[in-house]
Amino acid sequence: MDLPFPTSPVATRAVDDQAVYAGAAAGSLLVVAAFSTVSGRPHRSFGQDGLLGVSTRLAASPFSALWPSGSQLTLARDGRFTLLGPAVDTRITGERQPLRLVRFTKAGTTTTATVPFRAASVLHDGAGFVAVDGPRLLRLKDDGTPQPPAVTLPGVTSISAARRAADGSLLLAGLVQRSQPRRNRLFVARLTPAGALDRRFWSGGLRLLSFPRAQIGQRLGALLGPVGPGGLVTAVGTSGDGGNDIREDLGPTYLAALRLRTAAPTVGLRSTVARVDPRGRSTLVVRCRAATAAACPTATIIVRHGGRRLGRAVAVAPPPRQDVRVPVALGPTGRRIAGRRGRVVVEVSAGGDAVRAEVTLRRR
Repeated sequence: MDLPFPTSPVATRAVDDQAVYAGAAAGSLLVVAAFSTVSGRPHRSFGQDGLLGVSTRLAASPFSALWPSGSQLTLARDGRFTLLGPAVDTRITGERQPLRLVRFTKAGTTTTATVPFRAASVLHDGAGFVAVDGPRLLRLKDDGTPQPPAVTLPGVTSISAARRAADGSLLLAGLVQRSQPRRNRLFVARLTPAGALDRRFWSGGLRLLSFPRAQIGQRLGALLGPVGPGGLVTAVGTSGDGGNDIREDLGPTYLAALRLRTAAPTVGLRSTVARVDPRGRSTLVVRCRAATAAACPTATIIVRHGGRRLGRAVAVAPPPRQDVRVPVALGPTGRRIAGRRGRVVVEVSAGGDAVRAEVTLRRR
């Protein structure tokens, strides 16, 4: 049969040269397409010339249906993929049912299963699924296998983004909603691989953040980027002056972004004071805090004052967990700044991580 065109996108996922798109069509039909990201052509071996129709009314219960808007996809390198989504009872609006997952083979055959967790939506954390319902969450592997226990974040209103790190820890972001909209806060939390709040992350594993324009992540949610070297992660969401009620005047909405450091930096300065000799030369002491030299192949130091670069130096392969003295030429300008004990900004970068600090210059 001819499948209707999917009018509402549900989820997409791409791995290497393969991509999968799931979209809601008319009625209770979900249309899934598999195609090549290189040629853009459908995989003819999948379903009917690359397309497959899946009913959101599951055979396990004629009154239980997938809620496509809260679903997510994972895609394995062997071409298999999983669709996981919340389910509702179609007879009673809003009554949530246990999660439903549909596993697809490369050829398009399917198997369905039930996950005993009632959720409002499902997030993709870069490696698997996170099912969320308000402050509650359940982690799942990329094939839909649950990873108990279920976790409740105290004081949290909703979870809108998740990102799993290489060590198995889970970074979460979302909203803490207050009675006064301007007191709404974005939260960022980290769970250990075992599912507990990581007490080493800020204070107690959860941090609240505020923005000049009230709330971030209230209406469009937040997006967490990959966790980079030194634990740097980018959070993106919306910030606005509006209220919590859709009937209120929301006012202007802005895109808001911030960078968070979720772990100790890879490199750092050992002192915030540096002495400058009569020829305008100084020595800065840096340290590679990583356990292996591979994390700090080189350490680059840039000294700035008033937006202008005064000097630059490179330390090649600094030993891990040891201090390294790096000479930097600052010239006559650096000498003049040291004469009045002025400050400069020193940027130290290594292995994709970077730190910035103010350093006071003094004459030697």
